[in-house]
Amino acid sequence: MQKIAQNLIKTIKIQFKQSHYLSSSNNDWTDNMSKKSFWQKFYSKHSTDTFEWLIQFDDSLSSLIENATDSVNKSLILDVGCGTSQFSHKLKSSMPSANFLICSDFSHQALELLRSKSNSQTIDFVQCDCKKLPYRHGLFDLIIDKGFTDSLLKETNTKKSIQQTIDSIDNHLDKLDNLGFLIQITDEDPELRISGILDHFAELVKPIMDNIANVDIDESGRFKYILIKVKSSENEKYVVRGYAWAEFHADILDEFEKANRDRRVAIECVGGGRILHEPEKKSILVYGYSLGFGLADHKISVELLKEKFADYNSITFSNDEWVLKTI
Repeated sequence: MQKIAQNLIKTIKIQFKQSHYLSSSNNDWTDNMSKKSFWQKFYSKHSTDTFEWLIQFDDSLSSLIENATDSVNKSLILDVGCGTSQFSHKLKSSMPSANFLICSDFSHQALELLRSKSNSQTIDFVQCDCKKLPYRHGLFDLIIDKGFTDSLLKETNTKKSIQQTIDSIDNHLDKLDNLGFLIQITDEDPELRISGILDHFAELVKPIMDNIANVDIDESGRFKYILIKVKSSENEKYVVRGYAWAEFHADILDEFEKANRDRRVAIECVGGGRILHEPEKKSILVYGYSLGFGLADHKISVELLKEKFADYNSITFSNDEWVLKTI
């Protein structure tokens, strides 16, 4: 489970060699980082200068983030708690697949300063509570958190600190695409952060595949079916779905995607066909193809059906044209 959690949240620990990059371990800041009033005062004092929290952007860090997220098309990026940092602007410029960046922060003053220094038509600035992002489920390919969660963890009330951190990360993950990444840049121990939220995400990361049945088809009759590949951050499997109510194979896929939209899985239909299910004979025949999705690998479908209907006498498939015409 820990491996899955680490896949969901990529945490980059920064070792500081230069004192002019302020760290969240700085004792003068520790008790105030979680307070809006502190940051409002800070941005008022530094109203004309951008400020880099933790670390500035460089090519080596860009490569590190690219390698950590190499399986994802980073088209839409969100920077949470950006302050007046230009880190994500430079990161976006270094990523060929990055089409649009949204910088979010509670401070209007910080965002206006960033806006004044940007002439890009593909960067937007949004004032919001970054613990409760005002975006739809699954929108972003990549979310950058450079020190934002650090500030939540500095809340002096430990119980409140842990709960608001858990709620915030939960909210951020909800806004990610199924295969998206939340990148956290911190100067603290990543293992402490991951272990602290592991129990909360147990339902999210543990039973993803277990909760998706391998086979779900009508109890009897002749109907369309599709073979679907389902992929999580940990593994992948095939599942079979077939129903007489479906006018088109695509209707079955739409229903499956709707039923699993809150799970962090990628869904791909790899073909279709038809099923003749005769429970009175304890028999299933898989045959045919889908005009839209092509011919499924019926052999895979049959193996899954055999597991589901272990007491059946005959579960077979055919690609023979004569068989297709006669049934």
